[in-house]
Amino acid sequence: MEIPQANIIQSGNQNMQFNGDSSKYKTEQPVIEEMPDLPEPNIDYNMPDLPEPDFITNTVATEFINNSSTPENIQQTNTNPPMIKSKYNIFDMFWLINEDVFENLDKLEENEAHFISISFNIDFGNLKITLCNLTEEAIDNHVLFRQNMETLISGTIYPSSAFRILKSKEKSIVCMEQLINKTGEKWQKERPMIQINKGNDYYECVITNPLTEENYKYIFKDWQKDAFEECLKYIYTNGLQLRGNQCLKKE
Repeated sequence: MEIPQANIIQSGNQNMQFNGDSSKYKTEQPVIEEMPDLPEPNIDYNMPDLPEPDFITNTVATEFINNSSTPENIQQTNTNPPMIKSKYNIFDMFWLINEDVFENLDKLEENEAHFISISFNIDFGNLKITLCNLTEEAIDNHVLFRQNMETLISGTIYPSSAFRILKSKEKSIVCMEQLINKTGEKWQKERPMIQINKGNDYYECVITNPLTEENYKYIFKDWQKDAFEECLKYIYTNGLQLRGNQCLKKE
């Protein structure tokens, strides 16, 4: 099967295609134990309710809000479905596709991801990095469908690590997780590790799954390198301000 050229995704004149057996691009996501709902600690400084719950799956915890008991609705039958509200305030910054997917899929190295999403978590003030592989249903002309991708792994980058990546002369940096208390619980030991390797004209993002010791990576080149740098700057500039405002709202 012929691999489409990179301009196909821009002009939208045909669907995305893959070489080989498409069955290997399965959409099932790994099943990972979610973090427990811990009681809020009784301390005199402000800390997050819970560490970010996303590990390898991309499922966001939700809570249902039913307003049928409000005074104006007491005498009425509530026929509307309950509203769903995200438990954490996260917004996407960039969705990026590895350009080798369009040019030559065979050029990809082992465990090199097809797709990366970079999001900002206002509640924790960090970047959420998620690596995925595309499936035949993930792209329709110029439209991307996130739910039709195979999620590989997610990790986080905090402001101090972001600043270090941009400002230090180190060629390889392990991003440090920031948790308040060491409880010894399983989820604390299973936090994915992000390592950023710096070249003259690229960044290599490697995320390690501590359960399987597998490494998944994405390489930022050309304009994508600039996009990644903008995300890193955002964490310790506007991101810190958003995080501070969120802390004030909780007081």
